[in-house]
Amino acid sequence: MGVHGRVGCVIYVPSVRWYADGKKEEEGAYAADERSGPWSFWYKDGTLKETATFKVGKKDGIWERYYPNGKKEHRIEMKEGLRHGKAIFYNGDGKVREELNFKEDNGT
Repeated sequence: MGVHGRVGCVIYVPSVRWYADGKKEEEGAYAADERSGPWSFWYKDGTLKETATFKVGKKDGIWERYYPNGKKEHRIEMKEGLRHGKAIFYNGDGKVREELNFKEDNGT
């Protein structure tokens, strides 16, 4: 499955998934069968869709998502899979629509 990297006693296995037309769909690494570290995801046309950092399979750190036109849709601080900290939501033209602060919020 590619080249392995070892950090301490955890083995990170790089992963890349491709659309049928050969464009990249997602890229990141797994540790113990869970997404770990930085990941990137793309729309079918190759435009960046989102970036996030994962820890034990959960988003942990900055999660940014983009509209198909390439403009930022949101930037949310995450902690162990929950929205925690500042979140900025944007309109499709890139202008700030709303700013919120969360404390361990799962969005339900």
